[in-house]
Amino acid sequence: MSKSSSDKNQSLFIRQSSGLIREVSPWSSFFAVFGLVTGGIPILILTWLYLSPGANWTLSYLITLIPTLGMAFLFYIAAVSTPRAGGDYVFNTRSSHPIVGFVNYWGLWIAFALSLGLYSYLGAQWFAYLFTGIGLYYDNASLVNIGTFFTSTLGSVIVGIVILGVSSIVSSTGKYGWRFILLAGLISIIATLITFVELGLINPVKFYSSLSSFTGVSDAYKDVVSSATSNGLSFVSPLQGALLAIPVVWYYYVWYNLPASWSGEMRKVKVNALLSIILGILFVGIYYILYTFLNFHAFGENFLTSWSYILANNVNSSVVYDKLGSIGVFSPFFALLVNHNIVIYILMWIALWLPNFYSLSPLTIALTRYLFAWSFDRILPESLADVNERFHIPLKATIISIGVGILGLLLYAFVPAISIVDVTV
Repeated sequence: MSKSSSDKNQSLFIRQSSGLIREVSPWSSFFAVFGLVTGGIPILILTWLYLSPGANWTLSYLITLIPTLGMAFLFYIAAVSTPRAGGDYVFNTRSSHPIVGFVNYWGLWIAFALSLGLYSYLGAQWFAYLFTGIGLYYDNASLVNIGTFFTSTLGSVIVGIVILGVSSIVSSTGKYGWRFILLAGLISIIATLITFVELGLINPVKFYSSLSSFTGVSDAYKDVVSSATSNGLSFVSPLQGALLAIPVVWYYYVWYNLPASWSGEMRKVKVNALLSIILGILFVGIYYILYTFLNFHAFGENFLTSWSYILANNVNSSVVYDKLGSIGVFSPFFALLVNHNIVIYILMWIALWLPNFYSLSPLTIALTRYLFAWSFDRILPESLADVNERFHIPLKATIISIGVGILGLLLYAFVPAISIVDVTV
């Protein structure tokens, strides 16, 4: 046997000896990153506008994108140079020591696992937005009450358990789960395009007129902006605001590293990692820029910033806040006031909800691959590396990850102080 053939066989053995199969397509990884990074962020973007009032958000996104791409490139290198389960952990341990890599990633794993519970718990909030918005629009108290139920502890726990159940099924079905992620990602992009077109068709003049008509406030725009500014909101220069916004924008870009954890299962690993990690974060940056710009185009930057300030500080001097405070910064409702199209409203809701929903499946997969890698290195019991022959997944590691997620869900529901452990705080 020639040396080249021997090297090739050895390489194949290293990739395949774990029992995991290379069945993750580049586009499945790409859409996994889109969901992981953007899931829940559109709401936060509008919620946190008051932190940098008057900022040039496009500039802030671009400034923060540069170091993010640098870090993304390092994870790309880790994924393609050590294409194994727990890729970036494997890269670190092979260049230093397994214990060093374990200590580094153990704390991160705990935070991610508890986050699985947190985001499942918060998943009910999306249904609160959906039903509250429809209830307010049709003046239907029953629908508003349904929305209120989803904000309660019981409603959040029920929805959270359902979401964790779906995530466990998807993450346990191998290639079928990745097909679900691919399909969910495609639907999200289509719904997002519809959302962007709809926002582009709205302008502040139309919106302020519709808002005044709906609330019965003669000048709803003035009511919101004056209430915010008279209670402490002040706008800064665009450049200063852009710099102030960098910490939150940095958070908007996190979790792009997780594809490295399943790099051992990637088809065409170099293309896959490039598309999902490098091009994926570039796509997310463009998405954030367009989302923020189009919301400002439709509803006005001063209005949205003032509205976020009023919500954050519970400024009850605003009549509009008294009437619509329960809808928060859910901008599809503002669009509904203008276009009066409930179908578009639901599609816009899907565009925001679906990435957050399906992102928990690749998060679960990433958690199991780190456990698998630790077991493979004998840091954890060897049995955690057992791979189910039917679905080609580490079943025991999946059960443990979901179990910690359920624990996190219950902790977040009944011990709110535990939220300090989450990586998002």
